[in-house]
Amino acid sequence: MIFVYEHPDFQGVSREFTEYCPDLRDVSFNDCISSVKVIGQPWVLYEHPHCQGAMFYFEEGECRSVVWHDAISSLEQVKEDLTNPQITLYENQNYGGREFTEYCPDLRDVSFNDCISSVKVIGQPWVLYEHPHCQGAQFYFEEGECRSVVWHDLGRKFPSIGWIDNQVLGSSS
Repeated sequence: MIFVYEHPDFQGVSREFTEYCPDLRDVSFNDCISSVKVIGQPWVLYEHPHCQGAMFYFEEGECRSVVWHDAISSLEQVKEDLTNPQITLYENQNYGGREFTEYCPDLRDVSFNDCISSVKVIGQPWVLYEHPHCQGAQFYFEEGECRSVVWHDLGRKFPSIGWIDNQVLGSSS
């Protein structure tokens, strides 16, 4: 369950969600989320309807001020099993070239920060981050295969990787 608030510090109009909401315009709450409280499983909030655009991941806990407040248009709960994380990053599209398969707070340390072109995930979701130590823009990967990763305007520079787990990513507060 997630509680979303119109203003920072849990102020203003609020809404409670227990399931996927593809378009917050349908519930008159588009582009007005500024703080959140998550109970239970994590949630992902998206910049555009139908889980498009930039994404923001929130674990159980409180976030008093969402970085991109007033810019959220859809949200969904993470329902995957959050145990036994497995990911393989590939240098080339279609799973070619070098591979990397473990958690790493700074992919520059292993010369893999600017060459991720395809991804395979088994089990729980993973997040790639724009900056080291799980900071900056996020790309969320659920179980499955992605033959060709599209990084939009960020190029292929993602120097940090983490799985969705409180001990690795830390609290949302």
